[in-house]
Amino acid sequence: MKTKQRLTVLVVAFFMSMCFGAGYAWSVFAQNLHKNHNFHMRDAQMVFGIFQVFFAVGLIIGGRLVKKTGPRLLAFIGGVVMGVGFFAAGQFKPEPLILIIAVGMLGGGGAGLAYICPLETVQKCFPDKKALVTGISVSGLGIGTLLLTIGADSLLKSGVPVTEVLKYTGVLVLLLICTMSFFLKTPVEVNCKKEEIQPLKYKEIFGSKMFWALFAAMSSSLFAGLMVIGNMKSLGMKWGIAEASATIGVSVLALSNSGGRMLWGFIIHKIGEVKSIYISILLQAVVMLAAAFFIDNVFMYYFFALLAGLNYGCVLVVYASSVSRYFGIERLGQIYPLIFASNFISGLTAPSFGGFVFDKTGSYSYALIFASGLLIIGVVIFSLLFKAAGAPTK
Repeated sequence: MKTKQRLTVLVVAFFMSMCFGAGYAWSVFAQNLHKNHNFHMRDAQMVFGIFQVFFAVGLIIGGRLVKKTGPRLLAFIGGVVMGVGFFAAGQFKPEPLILIIAVGMLGGGGAGLAYICPLETVQKCFPDKKALVTGISVSGLGIGTLLLTIGADSLLKSGVPVTEVLKYTGVLVLLLICTMSFFLKTPVEVNCKKEEIQPLKYKEIFGSKMFWALFAAMSSSLFAGLMVIGNMKSLGMKWGIAEASATIGVSVLALSNSGGRMLWGFIIHKIGEVKSIYISILLQAVVMLAAAFFIDNVFMYYFFALLAGLNYGCVLVVYASSVSRYFGIERLGQIYPLIFASNFISGLTAPSFGGFVFDKTGSYSYALIFASGLLIIGVVIFSLLFKAAGAPTK
């Protein structure tokens, strides 16, 4: 495969990842629904939670289908489903059930179907730089979230109805993902008699210590990261940060999350997946614990947002790269979605858990301490299972 073709796939993977950020920009829609359409915030945020659940469902289904359909067709289908979901949400008067079905189920499911396609394709195009190109491609999600947040917020503040903004989002997502899907092309091995890697049986997967090692580590990292992402602005305001500055903190988190994916892609490429998992989880645990006691000014708040985003950026890079390394690139679509299924629980519970603790105690400190402890438990389980699996670290 020519270098130009491989680079085209990498660029396409980056921009497709940006489109998936539409779901993560939901906080802007949620605030508008709460303020102008009398939504309870829990109902508005439930849409985001359902989006996370069906994203994971779509990813699991997509992982099973991509070998049969190929990445182009599956990404096209995913783009249509996701785009139609957002567009359909704008066709009706805003109601919780309609938004849950249209944005949460269709939008999230479509995004999940399409997500595995550029991820698997770009790794096959750069088999010697899996972590690096994975980091570059998935960094688009953070940038897309930021751009869509700014764009949607600007339209809503200018008086455009939320239903119209949802329609615009749906059309944009559908056109971009479907158009870019045609450029997903995997390299063809010429005169290669290498034996094809066969899918594993689910009994083999769920009986693998390596699978559960990665699952435990990713679960704890997702919970801590999503708890912060879902409550970032509220955290700042509780720490005495002005609302405008707290909003900037959300942008700092989004940018560092996106940049962190590229940075961790480079780090993983240099030091390997295992060391990166240890470093990112332990550093995130320290950051969460310190935040519970020491943040009292805007500079420290921004520094917290920067570090939290950078460490969370590792999550969607290191585990995809680890699956390819220890199970084979050909099994990425089969196994990675099952590990990512931990997003089921984290997406639904982590943001609301932070809010629940705040409602009960008037502080986020206990939630941050809990998340820090969960990260430590996660890395201990990972260490024990990884050593038991007897896999090489390099």
